[in-house]
Amino acid sequence: MPKPVIIDTDMAVDDWMAIAYLLQRNDVEVRAITVTADTAATCEAAVRNAMAITALAGKPNIPVAAGLPVPLHGNGLQPGWRDRIDTLLGIELPKAETRSDWLQRPLTAAQLDYAAQDVAHLPLIRSMLAEKLAALGRSEWLAEDCQRMVDRVCNAPPDAQPQRAFRGAAGWSQEQQALLRRVLRWRDTTARTLDKPRPWILDDAHALGLVAQPPADADELFERCKGQRALRGAQRQQLLEILHQPLAADELEIALIPAAPTSAQKRRLAALRDEVAAIAAQLGLPDGLLCPRRHLETLVYEGVWPKSLDGWRKPLLHDALMAAVA
Repeated sequence: MPKPVIIDTDMAVDDWMAIAYLLQRNDVEVRAITVTADTAATCEAAVRNAMAITALAGKPNIPVAAGLPVPLHGNGLQPGWRDRIDTLLGIELPKAETRSDWLQRPLTAAQLDYAAQDVAHLPLIRSMLAEKLAALGRSEWLAEDCQRMVDRVCNAPPDAQPQRAFRGAAGWSQEQQALLRRVLRWRDTTARTLDKPRPWILDDAHALGLVAQPPADADELFERCKGQRALRGAQRQQLLEILHQPLAADELEIALIPAAPTSAQKRRLAALRDEVAAIAAQLGLPDGLLCPRRHLETLVYEGVWPKSLDGWRKPLLHDALMAAVA
């Protein structure tokens, strides 16, 4: 009997694939989807997106309900792209084709016009935003961040210890953590070779599950990995082999996943987040843009200044954060 499930989601992009995955499983019955607002989407837009996913999955009758239109704490909602254009340029773009059937071919004239207007105003908007950044003296900030993103994709070597990001596996044995590292490094290499997103090869949940309980054979692996879009026959065979191949001695020489934070570390992390929030408020920047949480965790748990906070961020953050973590 399928397991009945109600999905509660903010409809951020990471939830889309999860919902689509659950909708196609035979052992899960999605009874309803409840949607709340967050910084990524308004309730109205999130409900439309959820309904579109259920329709694409062939289950348009699944009820979708909206929660509060704004967060309980503050109003951090970001308007949709077309709403931004309306505000910046003082115009109103047509939105009638937002939920039309974009899988049909050929697209209608109205759909083609809708798609064209998504990009037609980009040069003007770029000029307007560039002027605002220049007036704030922050043009170099943008250039630096853009170059860092390019370098990360094109020039940065793969993470040698990717398992350290999986805090939930901190209690695993050294052998299990080493096997997780092997699987994650294989995933990264395969994704680069195929030029596919890593979650299409193997998402985090599947990686953890397969390492925790390796499949007995190819048939079990196939059943457990349904929904992995780029995990084809050749990749499944490779994955099965690396899951069962004995670990070499040098593979056991790994950096273990950090243990759960202590109470003192949690207090220091909270103090750092408060410092970042105060500085971000003064600058008129989102906290997460100024300093993502993972960099604060590096500072607290490993006691080293994250290289990603060098550049324009360091003069703004270094003294305050180092004083708070001392």
